[in-house]
Amino acid sequence: MYIIFDLDDTLVDSEQGHIKAINLIYQDYFPNLQPKFNISHIWLNITNQFLELYFKGELSLEQQRVARIQKFWEICGAELNRGSAKKIYEKYDKYFLNSCLNFDDTNKTLQQLSKFELMIISNGSYADQIYKLKNNNLMKYFKQIFISDKVGFSKPDKRIFQYAANELNTNMSNCLYIGNSYPLDYISARDAGMKAIWLDRNSTGYDIVNNKISSLIQLTEHPILHAK
Repeated sequence: MYIIFDLDDTLVDSEQGHIKAINLIYQDYFPNLQPKFNISHIWLNITNQFLELYFKGELSLEQQRVARIQKFWEICGAELNRGSAKKIYEKYDKYFLNSCLNFDDTNKTLQQLSKFELMIISNGSYADQIYKLKNNNLMKYFKQIFISDKVGFSKPDKRIFQYAANELNTNMSNCLYIGNSYPLDYISARDAGMKAIWLDRNSTGYDIVNNKISSLIQLTEHPILHAK
């Protein structure tokens, strides 16, 4: 069996990366302005909104990055042209990438699963995703890495899962996919024909019998890995 992982908020804590990065940006550019809103909450909403448009193919990578910064500046009561927004995002991205760190259970789990062939399927920029893996010393665990930016399809499009299975020269049913997003990871992988487990780190409450875990380490003893 091939075990395939999502990356963001599954292996590395990207949400905290976003939160740390936008707070640093706010300190850099609005040092004397007391925020009238929850910076982290607003930024995560903006990020999710524009990333969804990017993954749907409605915005380019650069367009969504610029739009996110411009929208944040607008909420802060300031205008920002495209060139300035692009430069600010470049600074933001450095903060973000260096703040995306492994969860406490990541390395231990991957080490215990080393007898399996491990892969990655992730939405996002290829350069950014590879940076996160290298910066957290995770590259050594994975035989192949499939990033939407290179593959040409983004989750929940089932073609990204089919592409990976074809490259691995295996059947979809011989693959197990684990990710933190119920619709993007669990549902899309399952509907594409893979086995799927939902990593519900935040205990959101959906009841998925036998196919939900709250910590990666629970994966090592999951019955799906030991079924004959």
